Amino acid sequence: MTARPLLFISIGSAYERHRLARGLCTGIHRQFLFQRSHRHGTDRRRRLASSEHSRSLADLLRQLGQHALLRRQGSRARKRREVLLRDLRLSCRSTGRRARRARQGPARSRRLARLGGQHTRGSPRRPSRVATRRPVGGPPADPHARIAEGPARDRARRGESESDDQRSSGLAQRPRRGRTQGQAIMSMAVAVLGLGAMGSRMAARLLAAGHPVTVWNRSPDKAQPLVAQGARVAPTPAAAARDADVVIAMVRDDAASNSVWVDPHDGALIAMKPGAIAIESSTLSPDYVATLARLAEHAGVKLLDAPVSGSRAAADGGQLVFLVGGDAEVFEHASPVLKAMGSAVHHVGPIGHGMLAKLATNALLGIHVTAFAEIVGLLQRHGASAAKVLQAVSATPVWAPVDAYLSGTMLSRDFRPQFPIELIAKDFGYVLDAADGAEHAPTAAAALQVFKRAVEHGLGDLNMTGVVKLYGSN
Repeated sequence: MTARPLLFISIGSAYERHRLARGLCTGIHRQFLFQRSHRHGTDRRRRLASSEHSRSLADLLRQLGQHALLRRQGSRARKRREVLLRDLRLSCRSTGRRARRARQGPARSRRLARLGGQHTRGSPRRPSRVATRRPVGGPPADPHARIAEGPARDRARRGESESDDQRSSGLAQRPRRGRTQGQAIMSMAVAVLGLGAMGSRMAARLLAAGHPVTVWNRSPDKAQPLVAQGARVAPTPAAAARDADVVIAMVRDDAASNSVWVDPHDGALIAMKPGAIAIESSTLSPDYVATLARLAEHAGVKLLDAPVSGSRAAADGGQLVFLVGGDAEVFEHASPVLKAMGSAVHHVGPIGHGMLAKLATNALLGIHVTAFAEIVGLLQRHGASAAKVLQAVSATPVWAPVDAYLSGTMLSRDFRPQFPIELIAKDFGYVLDAADGAEHAPTAAAALQVFKRAVEHGLGDLNMTGVVKLYGSN
Protein backbone atom coordinates (compact mmCIF):
# COMPACT_ATOMS: atom_id res chain seq x y z
CA MET A 1 0.00 0.00 0.00
CA THR A 2 1.47 3.39 -1.02
CA ALA A 3 1.22 6.40 1.29
CA ARG A 4 -0.27 9.49 -0.26
CA PRO A 5 1.16 13.00 0.42
CA LEU A 6 -0.45 14.37 3.57
CA LEU A 7 -0.13 17.73 5.33
CA PHE A 8 -1.05 17.78 9.01
CA ILE A 9 -2.32 20.88 10.75
CA SER A 10 -1.67 21.40 14.46
CA ILE A 11 -4.97 21.36 16.36
CA GLY A 12 -5.26 22.66 19.90
CA SER A 13 -6.82 19.92 22.02
CA ALA A 14 -6.03 16.21 22.28
CA TYR A 15 -9.70 15.40 21.56
CA GLU A 16 -9.60 17.24 18.21
CA ARG A 17 -6.30 15.57 17.25
CA HIS A 18 -7.82 12.19 18.09
CA ARG A 19 -10.88 12.93 15.92
CA LEU A 20 -8.62 13.86 13.00
CA ALA A 21 -6.52 10.71 13.44
CA ARG A 22 -9.59 8.45 13.84
CA GLY A 23 -11.19 9.86 10.69
CA LEU A 24 -7.97 9.40 8.76
CA CYS A 25 -7.54 5.79 9.89
CA THR A 26 -11.18 4.99 9.11
CA GLY A 27 -10.63 6.23 5.56
CA ILE A 28 -7.42 4.19 5.27
CA HIS A 29 -9.26 1.10 6.55
CA ARG A 30 -12.04 1.47 3.99
CA GLN A 31 -9.59 2.10 1.17
CA PHE A 32 -7.64 -1.03 2.15
CA LEU A 33 -10.78 -3.20 2.17
CA PHE A 34 -11.83 -1.88 -1.22
CA GLN A 35 -8.44 -2.58 -2.76
CA ARG A 36 -8.22 -6.09 -1.32
CA SER A 37 -11.81 -7.00 -2.20
CA HIS A 38 -11.29 -5.75 -5.76
CA ARG A 39 -8.12 -7.80 -6.02
CA HIS A 40 -9.26 -11.03 -4.32
CA GLY A 41 -13.05 -10.91 -4.29
CA THR A 42 -15.58 -9.72 -1.73
CA ASP A 43 -15.85 -13.14 -0.06
CA ARG A 44 -12.37 -12.64 1.44
CA ARG A 45 -13.01 -9.26 3.13
CA ARG A 46 -13.38 -10.58 6.66
CA ARG A 47 -10.31 -12.78 6.46
CA LEU A 48 -8.06 -10.06 5.00
CA ALA A 49 -9.13 -7.22 7.32
CA SER A 50 -7.38 -8.70 10.35
CA SER A 51 -3.65 -9.39 10.37
CA GLU A 52 -2.83 -7.91 6.94
CA HIS A 53 -4.81 -4.77 7.80
CA SER A 54 -2.70 -4.15 10.92
CA ARG A 55 0.57 -4.82 9.10
CA SER A 56 -0.34 -2.46 6.23
CA LEU A 57 -1.26 0.35 8.61
CA ALA A 58 2.02 -0.09 10.48
CA ASP A 59 3.88 0.21 7.15
CA LEU A 60 1.88 3.33 6.34
CA LEU A 61 2.82 4.94 9.64
CA ARG A 62 6.50 4.32 9.00
CA GLN A 63 6.16 5.91 5.56
CA LEU A 64 4.34 8.91 7.07
CA GLY A 65 7.17 9.38 9.58
CA GLN A 66 9.63 9.62 6.68
CA HIS A 67 7.45 11.77 4.42
CA ALA A 68 9.10 14.97 3.10
CA LEU A 69 6.23 17.19 4.18
CA LEU A 70 6.70 16.06 7.77
CA ARG A 71 10.49 16.36 7.62
CA ARG A 72 10.17 19.89 6.23
CA GLN A 73 8.83 21.18 9.55
CA GLY A 74 12.25 20.69 11.13
CA SER A 75 13.37 19.81 14.64
CA ARG A 76 11.24 22.48 16.32
CA ALA A 77 8.09 20.59 15.34
CA ARG A 78 9.42 17.17 16.41
CA LYS A 79 7.32 16.99 19.57
CA ARG A 80 4.15 17.99 17.71
CA ARG A 81 4.86 15.37 15.03
CA GLU A 82 5.43 12.66 17.65
CA VAL A 83 2.12 13.47 19.35
CA LEU A 84 0.25 13.27 16.04
CA LEU A 85 1.84 9.96 15.06
CA ARG A 86 1.04 8.57 18.51
CA ASP A 87 -2.60 9.52 18.06
CA LEU A 88 -2.57 7.88 14.63
CA ARG A 89 -1.29 4.63 16.13
CA LEU A 90 -3.93 4.65 18.86
CA SER A 91 -6.67 5.40 16.34
CA CYS A 92 -5.49 2.66 13.98
CA ARG A 93 -5.74 0.12 16.78
CA SER A 94 -9.24 1.31 17.68
CA THR A 95 -10.22 1.16 13.99
CA GLY A 96 -9.11 -2.48 13.84
CA ARG A 97 -11.14 -3.30 16.95
CA ARG A 98 -14.23 -1.66 15.44
CA ALA A 99 -13.75 -3.71 12.27
CA ARG A 100 -13.53 -6.96 14.27
CA ARG A 101 -16.63 -6.06 16.27
CA ALA A 102 -18.49 -5.32 13.03
CA ARG A 103 -17.53 -8.74 11.62
CA GLN A 104 -18.61 -10.48 14.81
CA GLY A 105 -21.84 -8.51 15.12
CA PRO A 106 -24.36 -10.79 13.30
CA ALA A 107 -23.03 -14.00 14.85
CA ARG A 108 -22.96 -12.42 18.30
CA SER A 109 -26.57 -11.28 17.94
CA ARG A 110 -27.65 -14.80 17.01
CA ARG A 111 -25.82 -16.28 20.02
CA LEU A 112 -27.44 -13.77 22.36
CA ALA A 113 -30.85 -14.53 20.86
CA ARG A 114 -30.35 -18.25 21.50
CA LEU A 115 -29.35 -17.50 25.11
CA GLY A 116 -32.38 -15.34 25.71
CA GLY A 117 -30.60 -12.03 25.36
CA GLN A 118 -28.30 -12.62 28.34
CA HIS A 119 -24.69 -11.47 28.29
CA THR A 120 -22.51 -14.51 28.93
CA ARG A 121 -19.19 -12.84 29.61
CA GLY A 122 -18.06 -11.77 33.05
CA SER A 123 -17.53 -8.06 32.40
CA PRO A 124 -20.56 -5.74 32.46
CA ARG A 125 -21.88 -4.64 29.10
CA ARG A 126 -21.44 -1.06 28.00
CA PRO A 127 -24.69 0.90 27.80
CA SER A 128 -26.10 1.15 24.32
CA ARG A 129 -26.01 4.38 22.39
CA VAL A 130 -29.78 4.52 22.51
CA ALA A 131 -29.66 4.61 26.32
CA THR A 132 -27.31 7.59 26.28
CA ARG A 133 -29.39 9.70 23.93
CA ARG A 134 -31.35 12.60 25.36
CA PRO A 135 -35.03 11.88 26.12
CA VAL A 136 -37.67 13.12 23.74
CA GLY A 137 -38.43 16.71 24.57
CA GLY A 138 -35.31 17.05 26.72
CA PRO A 139 -32.63 19.70 26.32
CA PRO A 140 -30.39 19.26 23.29
CA ALA A 141 -26.88 18.01 23.89
CA ASP A 142 -24.15 20.61 23.87
CA PRO A 143 -22.15 20.08 20.66
CA HIS A 144 -19.11 21.69 22.31
CA ALA A 145 -19.21 19.64 25.53
CA ARG A 146 -16.61 17.05 24.54
CA ILE A 147 -14.31 19.66 23.04
CA ALA A 148 -14.62 21.81 26.16
CA GLU A 149 -13.57 18.92 28.39
CA GLY A 150 -10.38 18.39 26.37
CA PRO A 151 -8.07 20.68 28.45
CA ALA A 152 -9.33 19.15 31.71
CA ARG A 153 -8.72 15.63 30.33
CA ASP A 154 -5.20 16.64 29.25
CA ARG A 155 -4.45 17.96 32.75
CA ALA A 156 -5.69 14.71 34.26
CA ARG A 157 -3.38 12.67 31.99
CA ARG A 158 -0.42 14.78 33.09
CA GLY A 159 -1.43 14.46 36.74
CA GLU A 160 -2.16 18.19 37.05
CA SER A 161 -5.18 19.95 38.47
CA GLU A 162 -6.55 23.45 38.55
CA SER A 163 -4.95 25.32 41.44
CA ASP A 164 -6.92 26.86 44.27
CA ASP A 165 -5.49 30.28 43.39
CA GLN A 166 -6.80 29.97 39.84
CA ARG A 167 -10.25 28.95 41.06
CA SER A 168 -10.42 31.76 43.61
CA SER A 169 -9.16 34.45 41.26
CA GLY A 170 -11.36 33.34 38.38
CA LEU A 171 -8.46 33.64 35.93
CA ALA A 172 -8.61 29.99 34.88
CA GLN A 173 -12.33 29.97 34.07
CA ARG A 174 -12.86 33.39 32.58
CA PRO A 175 -15.17 33.46 29.57
CA ARG A 176 -13.67 34.00 26.16
CA ARG A 177 -14.59 36.66 23.69
CA GLY A 178 -16.99 35.02 21.25
CA ARG A 179 -17.50 35.56 17.54
CA THR A 180 -21.25 35.50 17.73
CA GLN A 181 -23.82 36.83 20.15
CA GLY A 182 -24.60 33.29 21.28
CA GLN A 183 -21.12 32.83 22.72
CA ALA A 184 -19.85 34.19 26.04
CA ILE A 185 -18.22 37.61 25.77
CA MET A 186 -16.03 38.91 28.56
CA SER A 187 -17.17 42.32 29.75
CA MET A 188 -15.04 44.20 32.27
CA ALA A 189 -15.84 47.62 33.73
CA VAL A 190 -13.11 49.98 32.52
CA ALA A 191 -12.19 53.53 33.53
CA VAL A 192 -10.15 55.69 31.16
CA LEU A 193 -8.30 58.66 32.68
CA GLY A 194 -7.23 61.25 30.15
CA LEU A 195 -9.06 61.93 26.90
CA GLY A 196 -6.39 63.42 24.70
CA ALA A 197 -5.71 62.36 21.13
CA MET A 198 -4.99 58.75 22.13
CA GLY A 199 -7.06 58.30 25.30
CA SER A 200 -10.33 59.34 23.63
CA ARG A 201 -9.78 56.91 20.76
CA MET A 202 -8.90 54.06 23.12
CA ALA A 203 -12.09 54.69 25.11
CA ALA A 204 -14.12 54.60 21.90
CA ARG A 205 -12.64 51.21 20.99
CA LEU A 206 -13.53 49.84 24.43
CA LEU A 207 -17.12 51.02 24.04
CA ALA A 208 -17.33 49.41 20.61
CA ALA A 209 -16.11 46.13 22.14
CA GLY A 210 -18.96 46.15 24.65
CA HIS A 211 -17.14 47.14 27.83
CA PRO A 212 -18.87 49.50 30.29
CA VAL A 213 -16.62 52.59 30.25
CA THR A 214 -16.33 55.49 32.69
CA VAL A 215 -14.16 58.41 31.59
CA TRP A 216 -12.49 61.37 33.24
CA ASN A 217 -10.68 64.36 31.76
CA ARG A 218 -9.51 67.69 33.12
CA SER A 219 -11.68 69.39 30.48
CA PRO A 220 -15.10 67.67 30.78
CA ASP A 221 -16.30 68.92 27.39
CA LYS A 222 -13.92 66.48 25.65
CA ALA A 223 -15.97 63.61 27.06
CA GLN A 224 -19.21 64.54 25.28
CA PRO A 225 -18.59 62.52 22.07
CA LEU A 226 -17.95 59.46 24.23
CA VAL A 227 -21.07 60.10 26.29
CA ALA A 228 -23.04 59.96 23.06
CA GLN A 229 -21.54 56.50 22.48
CA GLY A 230 -22.56 55.25 25.94
CA ALA A 231 -19.75 56.28 28.29
CA ARG A 232 -20.31 57.62 31.78
CA VAL A 233 -18.43 60.75 32.93
CA ALA A 234 -16.90 60.98 36.40
CA PRO A 235 -15.92 64.23 38.14
CA THR A 236 -12.59 62.92 39.50
CA PRO A 237 -10.16 60.08 38.80
CA ALA A 238 -11.16 58.50 42.12
CA ALA A 239 -14.85 58.52 41.17
CA ALA A 240 -14.07 56.98 37.78
CA ALA A 241 -11.95 54.21 39.29
CA ARG A 242 -14.16 53.26 42.24
CA ASP A 243 -16.19 50.48 40.57
CA ALA A 244 -13.81 49.62 37.72
CA ASP A 245 -12.14 46.27 37.16
CA VAL A 246 -9.46 47.93 35.01
CA VAL A 247 -8.29 51.56 35.12
CA ILE A 248 -6.27 52.93 32.19
CA ALA A 249 -4.37 56.22 32.28
CA MET A 250 -3.20 57.99 29.13
CA VAL A 251 -1.70 61.37 30.06
CA ARG A 252 1.20 63.58 29.02
CA ASP A 253 4.09 63.01 31.44
CA ASP A 254 5.27 61.91 34.90
CA ALA A 255 3.70 64.88 36.68
CA ALA A 256 0.28 64.37 35.10
CA SER A 257 0.39 60.65 35.86
CA ASN A 258 1.31 61.29 39.49
CA SER A 259 -1.64 63.66 39.85
CA VAL A 260 -4.08 61.15 38.33
CA TRP A 261 -2.98 58.12 40.36
CA VAL A 262 -1.73 59.28 43.77
CA ASP A 263 -3.39 62.60 44.52
CA PRO A 264 -4.31 62.36 48.24
CA HIS A 265 -7.88 63.53 47.61
CA ASP A 266 -8.86 62.51 44.09
CA GLY A 267 -6.23 59.97 43.01
CA ALA A 268 -7.41 56.72 41.46
CA LEU A 269 -5.30 54.38 43.60
CA ILE A 270 -7.02 55.27 46.88
CA ALA A 271 -10.45 54.50 45.39
CA MET A 272 -9.73 51.29 43.42
CA LYS A 273 -11.12 48.05 44.83
CA PRO A 274 -8.60 45.41 45.97
CA GLY A 275 -7.48 43.18 43.12
CA ALA A 276 -8.36 45.69 40.40
CA ILE A 277 -5.82 46.28 37.63
CA ALA A 278 -4.18 49.64 36.96
CA ILE A 279 -2.71 50.09 33.47
CA GLU A 280 -0.41 53.03 32.78
CA SER A 281 -0.31 53.56 29.01
CA SER A 282 1.39 56.94 29.00
CA THR A 283 5.03 57.27 27.94
CA LEU A 284 6.86 57.95 31.21
CA SER A 285 10.25 57.52 32.83
CA PRO A 286 11.17 54.04 34.13
CA ASP A 287 12.15 55.48 37.53
CA TYR A 288 8.71 57.00 38.02
CA VAL A 289 7.00 53.74 36.97
CA ALA A 290 9.01 51.85 39.62
CA THR A 291 7.77 54.31 42.26
CA LEU A 292 4.18 54.01 41.03
CA ALA A 293 4.42 50.20 41.23
CA ARG A 294 5.39 50.38 44.91
CA LEU A 295 2.47 52.70 45.65
CA ALA A 296 0.04 50.44 43.78
CA GLU A 297 1.23 47.38 45.71
CA HIS A 298 0.72 49.24 48.98
CA ALA A 299 -2.86 50.04 47.86
CA GLY A 300 -3.59 46.40 46.95
CA VAL A 301 -3.76 47.17 43.24
CA LYS A 302 -2.06 45.23 40.41
CA LEU A 303 -0.12 47.51 38.05
CA LEU A 304 0.93 47.02 34.43
CA ASP A 305 2.94 49.54 32.45
CA ALA A 306 1.55 49.23 28.93
CA PRO A 307 2.58 52.13 26.68
CA VAL A 308 1.42 52.02 23.08
CA SER A 309 3.08 52.41 19.72
CA GLY A 310 0.97 53.74 16.86
CA SER A 311 -0.56 56.85 15.37
CA ARG A 312 -4.01 58.37 15.86
CA ALA A 313 -5.22 56.52 12.79
CA ALA A 314 -3.99 53.25 14.31
CA ALA A 315 -5.87 54.05 17.51
CA ASP A 316 -9.06 54.71 15.51
CA GLY A 317 -8.76 51.32 13.83
CA GLY A 318 -7.78 49.35 16.93
CA GLN A 319 -4.29 48.74 15.48
CA LEU A 320 -2.14 49.94 18.38
CA VAL A 321 0.79 47.86 19.60
CA PHE A 322 0.98 47.41 23.39
CA LEU A 323 4.37 46.91 25.07
CA VAL A 324 3.50 45.53 28.49
CA GLY A 325 5.56 45.08 31.65
CA GLY A 326 4.32 43.43 34.83
CA ASP A 327 3.22 40.13 36.35
CA ALA A 328 2.46 37.48 33.70
CA GLU A 329 -0.81 36.37 35.33
CA VAL A 330 -2.08 39.93 35.60
CA PHE A 331 -1.11 40.45 31.96
CA GLU A 332 -3.18 37.43 30.89
CA HIS A 333 -6.18 38.69 32.85
CA ALA A 334 -5.96 42.17 31.29
CA SER A 335 -5.25 40.97 27.74
CA PRO A 336 -8.92 41.01 26.57
CA VAL A 337 -9.13 44.70 27.41
CA LEU A 338 -5.85 45.52 25.68
CA LYS A 339 -6.78 43.49 22.60
CA ALA A 340 -9.95 45.56 22.22
CA MET A 341 -7.68 48.54 21.49
CA GLY A 342 -4.69 46.97 19.77
CA SER A 343 -3.77 44.46 17.12
CA ALA A 344 -0.67 43.25 19.00
CA VAL A 345 -0.10 42.88 22.75
CA HIS A 346 3.46 41.97 23.83
CA HIS A 347 4.51 41.03 27.35
CA VAL A 348 8.16 42.14 27.49
CA GLY A 349 9.05 41.48 31.13
CA PRO A 350 8.49 42.71 34.69
CA ILE A 351 7.15 46.10 35.67
CA GLY A 352 9.04 48.96 33.99
CA HIS A 353 10.21 46.93 31.01
CA GLY A 354 7.20 48.03 28.97
CA MET A 355 8.32 51.62 29.39
CA LEU A 356 11.88 50.73 28.39
CA ALA A 357 10.54 49.05 25.25
CA LYS A 358 8.52 52.16 24.39
CA LEU A 359 11.48 54.50 24.91
CA ALA A 360 13.64 52.26 22.72
CA THR A 361 10.95 52.35 20.02
CA ASN A 362 10.64 56.14 20.14
CA ALA A 363 14.42 56.59 20.16
CA LEU A 364 14.76 54.59 16.96
CA LEU A 365 11.88 56.49 15.40
CA GLY A 366 13.20 59.90 16.38
CA ILE A 367 16.69 59.16 15.08
CA HIS A 368 15.13 58.09 11.76
CA VAL A 369 13.20 61.37 11.64
CA THR A 370 16.20 63.61 12.24
CA ALA A 371 18.35 61.65 9.76
CA PHE A 372 15.69 61.92 7.03
CA ALA A 373 15.26 65.64 7.67
CA GLU A 374 19.01 66.21 7.19
CA ILE A 375 19.10 64.04 4.02
CA VAL A 376 16.13 65.85 2.44
CA GLY A 377 17.77 69.20 3.22
CA LEU A 378 21.05 67.99 1.73
CA LEU A 379 19.38 66.88 -1.53
CA GLN A 380 17.42 70.11 -1.87
CA ARG A 381 20.49 72.31 -1.34
CA HIS A 382 22.25 70.49 -4.19
CA GLY A 383 19.28 70.84 -6.54
CA ALA A 384 18.57 67.11 -6.66
CA SER A 385 15.10 65.67 -6.88
CA ALA A 386 14.58 64.32 -3.37
CA ALA A 387 11.61 62.21 -4.51
CA LYS A 388 13.62 60.45 -7.24
CA VAL A 389 16.68 59.90 -5.07
CA LEU A 390 14.66 58.50 -2.17
CA GLN A 391 12.69 56.27 -4.53
CA ALA A 392 15.99 54.76 -5.65
CA VAL A 393 17.17 54.42 -2.05
CA SER A 394 13.94 52.59 -1.19
CA ALA A 395 15.04 49.72 -3.44
CA THR A 396 18.13 49.10 -1.29
CA PRO A 397 18.32 47.01 1.92
CA VAL A 398 18.79 50.10 4.12
CA TRP A 399 15.18 51.25 3.61
CA ALA A 400 13.07 50.63 6.74
CA PRO A 401 9.27 50.15 6.75
CA VAL A 402 8.67 53.51 8.46
CA ASP A 403 10.80 55.40 5.94
CA ALA A 404 8.01 55.57 3.35
CA TYR A 405 5.78 57.43 5.84
CA LEU A 406 8.57 59.76 6.99
CA SER A 407 9.77 60.71 3.50
CA GLY A 408 6.23 61.00 2.16
CA THR A 409 5.09 63.48 4.82
CA MET A 410 8.30 65.50 4.51
CA LEU A 411 8.13 65.81 0.71
CA SER A 412 4.39 66.52 0.68
CA ARG A 413 4.79 69.06 3.54
CA ASP A 414 2.01 67.31 5.45
CA PHE A 415 2.76 68.17 9.06
CA ARG A 416 -0.62 67.52 10.63
CA PRO A 417 0.16 66.30 14.17
CA GLN A 418 0.23 62.55 14.55
CA PHE A 419 3.17 62.59 16.96
CA PRO A 420 3.95 66.24 17.80
CA ILE A 421 7.55 67.43 18.04
CA GLU A 422 7.16 68.62 21.64
CA LEU A 423 6.04 65.15 22.77
CA ILE A 424 8.88 63.26 21.09
CA ALA A 425 11.30 65.79 22.62
CA LYS A 426 9.85 64.92 26.04
CA ASP A 427 10.38 61.21 25.35
CA PHE A 428 14.01 61.76 24.33
CA GLY A 429 14.55 63.46 27.69
CA TYR A 430 13.35 60.27 29.38
CA VAL A 431 15.66 58.22 27.12
CA LEU A 432 18.71 60.20 28.26
CA ASP A 433 17.65 59.93 31.91
CA ALA A 434 17.34 56.14 31.57
CA ALA A 435 20.74 56.02 29.84
CA ASP A 436 22.37 57.97 32.72
CA GLY A 437 23.40 60.88 30.57
CA ALA A 438 24.37 61.95 27.07
CA GLU A 439 27.78 60.27 27.26
CA HIS A 440 26.06 56.86 27.20
CA ALA A 441 23.65 57.79 24.38
CA PRO A 442 25.30 60.44 22.18
CA THR A 443 23.14 59.75 19.11
CA ALA A 444 19.94 60.14 21.12
CA ALA A 445 21.36 63.29 22.67
CA ALA A 446 22.02 64.78 19.22
CA ALA A 447 18.48 63.95 18.08
CA LEU A 448 17.08 65.59 21.22
CA GLN A 449 18.92 68.82 20.34
CA VAL A 450 17.26 68.80 16.90
CA PHE A 451 13.78 68.48 18.42
CA LYS A 452 14.52 71.15 21.04
CA ARG A 453 15.65 73.55 18.32
CA ALA A 454 12.42 72.87 16.41
CA VAL A 455 10.39 73.71 19.54
CA GLU A 456 12.37 76.95 19.94
CA HIS A 457 11.48 77.84 16.33
CA GLY A 458 7.77 77.47 17.11
CA LEU A 459 7.35 74.07 15.45
CA GLY A 460 6.42 72.10 18.59
CA ASP A 461 2.78 71.58 17.57
CA LEU A 462 3.68 70.12 14.16
CA ASN A 463 4.11 66.45 13.44
CA MET A 464 7.60 65.14 14.23
CA THR A 465 8.51 65.18 10.51
CA GLY A 466 8.16 68.98 10.65
CA VAL A 467 11.81 69.17 11.74
CA VAL A 468 12.62 69.09 8.03
CA LYS A 469 11.72 72.79 8.03
CA LEU A 470 14.98 73.41 9.89
CA TYR A 471 17.02 72.16 6.92
CA GLY A 472 15.22 73.13 3.73
CA SER A 473 12.87 75.66 2.22
CA ASN A 474 9.65 76.43 4.09
